[in-house]
Amino acid sequence: MKLQLPLSEIMRARLCSTAVLTAVSATLVGLFALSGSIATARAASLVEAPPVAASPLAASSLAASSLAASPLAASPFQGGVVIQDIDDARSVPAATRIPTTEERVAYEAALKERFRFLEMAAARNAELGRSCVINGERVEIQPLDPAMGSSLAPWDGVRRIDGDGNPAPIHSDWGVYAGPWGLTQTAHLLNRTMIGAKLSEMNGAVATGMNGTVTTLLATRPQPALPFPWALDPYPDTSGWTQQQFDSLNILYSTRRDLLKLWWTKQMIEDPVSMREAMTLFWHDHFATASDKVFIPGSLYKQNALLRASALGNVKTLVRDIGIDPAMLIWLDGIYSTVGNVNENYGRELLELFTMGVGNYTQDDVVAAARAYTGYTTFDGVSTVFMAGWHDNGPKTFLGQTGNFFPGDIVNIIFEQPATARFIVRKLYRYFLDEYPDEALIEDLAQTLRDSNWEIKPVLERMLKSARFYDTAYKGAVYKDGIDVVVGGIRTFGHIGIDLSDPTNPESVYFNYATMVVGEILMNPPNVGGWPGYRSWINSYTLPWRRYFSAVSIFPGQYGWSLGMSFQPINYAQQCSNPDDAGTLVDEVALSVFGMAPTPLVRQALLDALLGGMSYGEWNLSLPTASNQIRELLRATFKMADYQLK
Repeated sequence: MKLQLPLSEIMRARLCSTAVLTAVSATLVGLFALSGSIATARAASLVEAPPVAASPLAASSLAASSLAASPLAASPFQGGVVIQDIDDARSVPAATRIPTTEERVAYEAALKERFRFLEMAAARNAELGRSCVINGERVEIQPLDPAMGSSLAPWDGVRRIDGDGNPAPIHSDWGVYAGPWGLTQTAHLLNRTMIGAKLSEMNGAVATGMNGTVTTLLATRPQPALPFPWALDPYPDTSGWTQQQFDSLNILYSTRRDLLKLWWTKQMIEDPVSMREAMTLFWHDHFATASDKVFIPGSLYKQNALLRASALGNVKTLVRDIGIDPAMLIWLDGIYSTVGNVNENYGRELLELFTMGVGNYTQDDVVAAARAYTGYTTFDGVSTVFMAGWHDNGPKTFLGQTGNFFPGDIVNIIFEQPATARFIVRKLYRYFLDEYPDEALIEDLAQTLRDSNWEIKPVLERMLKSARFYDTAYKGAVYKDGIDVVVGGIRTFGHIGIDLSDPTNPESVYFNYATMVVGEILMNPPNVGGWPGYRSWINSYTLPWRRYFSAVSIFPGQYGWSLGMSFQPINYAQQCSNPDDAGTLVDEVALSVFGMAPTPLVRQALLDALLGGMSYGEWNLSLPTASNQIRELLRATFKMADYQLK
């Protein structure tokens, strides 16, 4: 039987060779000078912002609020109704006539004027280029090439070998794993499903068992409280504003966006054993929406809260809600889409990137979907408004069905298609298991998604309890993304004293700069397709930065950083079963940070780094040099190709 190296060995070899494609995503910074005014009144009176609840959006039974009493109800915004659910628009009386071309032009012009500040800000971003201010100096960064992706041929079905040189079994179904349950398995499970799992959590999972640990990972948790009083503030009325007022708003919004990113970072660090934040990031990447264009902090927070509340919930419900989310409406220009002037952006991405994939629809389907979403807009960035007069009420033929469809109808038809479940499951497979899925297994999991009425938990549970998931061939088969390295590393090593309350704090600067240079800025993916992922995380630019910032977190002073947060080496080592034994310490540290056992050569290199020339028997945790030796052990792990995998 033909044998070849496991994926983890192939990746180690590639990572140790010269990387290619110098590129990186960078942060949105700078101040933008704007002028002009908007001839509409304050949007704050539209609707009281709903609290963030366990459900993704407020209950659909809430009555839609009329805008008749709002100053914005004046022409050209007459007749708008604030909606809480995708189907609320059905109860709004249809327009008695189609608006004239002059009326449509006036409406679109008024909307563009309303959000001219956002449009000009985006243009100013492009003019300045992407950069970051570090210690008072602007650092220009090369943009990430969105075309960067995998060049590795799909898996050919050949059996691979495990770490001992034996043929590695490739499980042909989703049968339940019934093998040994120890640190080897829990390290793999928690590294794949969490952002920065701790060794103590892995040890706890050994005692809890596979079923209990997976149940904990998938458990529904209370949603975080509103992080800031302003988190759902509406976009203000800027009528008659001076240049100074625009500049002040720009500074304020820039600071608030940074605070929201830092707040999310802290959620990741402080979250207990759970998949929630990892799945929130998964959906953020899937429904990629960037602060470069959305700009309004309230819009960004509201979408982030929606993704978190839906992270382990119902996929169909999430697709329903995201289509009328204010941030998505701004991001894909849905706010300007009207009868007679349909914008196809969301209709296309809904089918291509969010639900079905290329090859499962036609251009006519894109147009029909886009027509169904006409008339939905936002005037304040935090509430969705349905303008009946601007909705296309004509018959639409979509994926073979014809009717006067609203967005809810479009979603229902999409989720009747066999391709939809396969598309979503395939993306989950690639994110948590391997880049090259077996299509027969994908259909099996897709049927689980359909049978569960689109609940995501049964799919994840079946995947995470399967023998295939724990198969040796798939350990080290996934690249860590930038957040895994930067934020996950801080959580893994248990840093204390993390203060992210001010964007100018040293650790805030650390996170903002580090995520920028490794190519994964929260709330700012490179385009609507999200981050390319997989091998694109590693190139000759990002790899040195990944290693550098990992080392900075352990040795800040050596690299010229003065951080408020600190790593406690002795506390970290005490998570091991026998930290006074050098071999045990190295084995458990390596297994926990790599997600798989190190090769003999890697193990020896790590042992040498820990001992620093002393004999094996001399090591114990009480040595006056123990703290620094543990730091050197970790610095050595950061240099290994294994550390970039999970």
